[in-house]
Amino acid sequence: MNILCATSGVGNAGIDCSDVRAVYRIDFPPSIGDLSQECGRAGRREDATPDNFVYQVAICLESFLHIFRRINHPETRSADASYQKFQMQELMDVASLLSSSVHCYYTRIEQKLGNPYVSIEGEQTRCGSCPNCLGNNLFPFVSKDGLKTILFDIFLCGPHQITERRTPQRVWRSIRNYPNSGPMILKSRSSKTIPPLGTIKKIMFQLIASRIIDIQFDTNENEVLLGLRKANDTNTELAMNVDSFWHSTVNLSA
Repeated sequence: MNILCATSGVGNAGIDCSDVRAVYRIDFPPSIGDLSQECGRAGRREDATPDNFVYQVAICLESFLHIFRRINHPETRSADASYQKFQMQELMDVASLLSSSVHCYYTRIEQKLGNPYVSIEGEQTRCGSCPNCLGNNLFPFVSKDGLKTILFDIFLCGPHQITERRTPQRVWRSIRNYPNSGPMILKSRSSKTIPPLGTIKKIMFQLIASRIIDIQFDTNENEVLLGLRKANDTNTELAMNVDSFWHSTVNLSA
């Protein structure tokens, strides 16, 4: 087997070969364009099917945060403020797409790229091979009420409120170590009192991608900070009360 390790600049646009059977991205994709281009490197044979070519992406909270820091860090960010804003929008678009447990990835990518030949209404055009089309849930089933209770407590006012700087590490530790957090969040009799760290990170990624948890970069301390986002500038209601998130992004248990 011949394996080529390449940066995204080479891997997503510089290779046009019908012998490429699989493409693996090991860090978080910074844009929808990267996803589309890299997927297009595989399966360029006329007889290509989802059974004999593959494109896999690592969806990882830490990798997402690494890209976020790189875009915003004074030493690595673009000097062009408008381009930096564009990079952030691209990154959040990818996060929103990958965090969905309902929508066909292919349809959403084509929608973002403006493909007029893909039907978006009702998503009649589905690829049939992405995790969501196959019913392979990448994210855990969560309880809205339980998660709301925990987030209000640790962010706003409660005995478990985070009083230090709310870094991602402190937030996921606080959620995981919250009393009886497993059954509260996952709503399952078999849920452990302390849920796996990986499960908490997946839920945090969804909350950030859906803009329920706000993410900012403190240039003075050079660190990422988290907070709860308001639904709008004039309303104290939190964005986490907007039902569209819970119905379209997070799988709700009974």
